[in-house]
Amino acid sequence: MAHAIDMTTDGSTTVSTSSAGYPGVVATIPVGDSPYMPAYNSNNGYVYVPNSLSNSVSVISGTSVVATIPVGPFPEYATYDSSNGYVYVTSYLSHGTDNVSVISGTSVLGTVPVGAYPQFPAYDSANQYLYVPNEGSRSVTVIHGLSVVGTVSVGFAPSSAVYDSGNGYVYVPNYWDNNVSVISGTSIVASVPVGAEPVSAAFDSGNGYVYVMTHGTSQVSVISNVTVVGTISIGFGPGDGAYDVVNGFVYVQGAGKLAVLSGLSLLATLSVGGNTPEYNNRTGYVYAMNFTPSGVVTVIDGVSVVARLPVGSYPSFATIDSGNGYVYVSNGGSSSVTAIATTYTVAFAESGNPSGFAWSITLKGTTQSSTSPQMIFFEPNGSYPFTVATAWGYAARPSSGSIAVNGTLTTVAVAIGPTATLYSVFVASAIAGAGVVAIGISRRRARRRPPFSSNGGPFQDPSVSGVDKSTQAPPPLK
Repeated sequence: MAHAIDMTTDGSTTVSTSSAGYPGVVATIPVGDSPYMPAYNSNNGYVYVPNSLSNSVSVISGTSVVATIPVGPFPEYATYDSSNGYVYVTSYLSHGTDNVSVISGTSVLGTVPVGAYPQFPAYDSANQYLYVPNEGSRSVTVIHGLSVVGTVSVGFAPSSAVYDSGNGYVYVPNYWDNNVSVISGTSIVASVPVGAEPVSAAFDSGNGYVYVMTHGTSQVSVISNVTVVGTISIGFGPGDGAYDVVNGFVYVQGAGKLAVLSGLSLLATLSVGGNTPEYNNRTGYVYAMNFTPSGVVTVIDGVSVVARLPVGSYPSFATIDSGNGYVYVSNGGSSSVTAIATTYTVAFAESGNPSGFAWSITLKGTTQSSTSPQMIFFEPNGSYPFTVATAWGYAARPSSGSIAVNGTLTTVAVAIGPTATLYSVFVASAIAGAGVVAIGISRRRARRRPPFSSNGGPFQDPSVSGVDKSTQAPPPLK
């Protein structure tokens, strides 16, 4: 992303940079131990993060934890029900009493018993049911509100579930049976044979296909309704997938790579991380978690990598806040959540500072110092305070203030001069179409009164005895 600072010759400053947004880390939020798959609640704007080794759920608003909720042992997956505003959190290791905690706001309303070792659920927005695959029970528990409305027998080791909004079916890959159970309501519609070790599935709302990742064959089986219509070889054991509604691509991750699929074809293979990708419909980007100790999230646009962002250790899953557009990444190895947002250039440019003298900007608690005439920050939309510091004997105008970032370039021009010099700011205007603030400065010395008395003679100190004080002008300004 290029930045350009133009210094004019008349003392004014104009700044021009790219106005395009760019993905960046905006916060690291401490949560409980080993955070797992989060969920966004569009009703209250909260993000719910299960902490698998703390037996709790951290509730995040913006970049702050507003509550920590105790739940059952080893909570892993959070799922939001848009019909009632509840968040459902599976407890994986409850030793015969596996359940799902039902959360409203920041309180647990109750728990719903399910089968052994519940996995990643799917929410059916048509019938408002939640489908919970039970890996250890060969079953799927169907929940409505706080009640179980059915238990559906499926294959061996159901690993996940995905909802097809086109036909209303729920697809459940059975890992050891090499097939997919297709459920309608609380009944099995079909069992579809696929490749070995199906681990997950993704629904493409554009073509109506369900893409089933078969880890044991390094392939993806493509299902239309209840029929396999194609098999795509991707060259590595796939894990999870995500669908991009803008370009229609399906992204399949595994073994440190990301396969990009379109229809029944492999478009590209990218070298990225090895965990679940997430699509952000606010930005059009796909975020791929690199499940390593160093922790990186690769940001992808189409088939191109646009950024690699450092996050916490072992990033595993993410969710999208459709309200603020943030991506929340669970860092399983560092007990934190990284918030990623589209950031925009905030450019500060000075004029008048002597060459080699440092000046500094503190914006939103972050300080940069430089001897260069410009400093660049990247911030998401919002309002932020700033302060300007200069070398001793110099002052800045403005020395503090607030900037508003609103989806484009934001610029501030700063005039610096000796403290004995008075500055008159005669222009502060936004240049149309560029969001550029131009500030011109003029300098003048304060006029000193001449050291003469009102009768034209030299000034005499009125404190001296015998001096006529009525004829004395005030002493000169210091």
